[in-house]
Amino acid sequence: MVKILPPAGEGPSSETVRSLASSLADALQAEQFNVEVISDEQRTAREHLAQNPSTHHIITGLLVDKSSGAQVTVYTQGMASTKLLKADGIARLAGRVLEYLGSEEMLRLRLKMQDVFRDLSALEPDKKFAAQIQLGLYHLLDKKDLDEAIHAFEAAAETEKDSAVPHFNLALCYRLKGDVKRSW
Repeated sequence: MVKILPPAGEGPSSETVRSLASSLADALQAEQFNVEVISDEQRTAREHLAQNPSTHHIITGLLVDKSSGAQVTVYTQGMASTKLLKADGIARLAGRVLEYLGSEEMLRLRLKMQDVFRDLSALEPDKKFAAQIQLGLYHLLDKKDLDEAIHAFEAAAETEKDSAVPHFNLALCYRLKGDVKRSW
């Protein structure tokens, strides 16, 4: 569930902001996201996420300015940081939001990380690489298990032979293990 929380009030830019909210909702619904535009002046985006566990994302901070383009802030359930997205027009901003919600960063939420960890081989090839990277980061950052992180990053390097991402992470893991020779 994605909820869009446009700013309250009336003014010269309010019609443009409503248009942005509507465009975002339409674009997300076309990609099979369950979307709701809400107006809740009583709660912040974080409070709303805390009280509604079925809401995965809140899109707020909608702003449209002829000189600087359009921007939104995305709050995500289970993530401490927010993501500020900007573009030079409403259509491009909608595309950036879709790209972000479909990114590797969001893969963990959509695939339920514990299920991904059970059987990576069942994933489609394009999602497998992202899941392997997420698994490596999970072991590296959350579990502090360098050997498991290395195993996941090596698998990702096999899946996407031309990608530098797993090799960078492998170098970091080897450096943290004190194996300077393998970190180069």
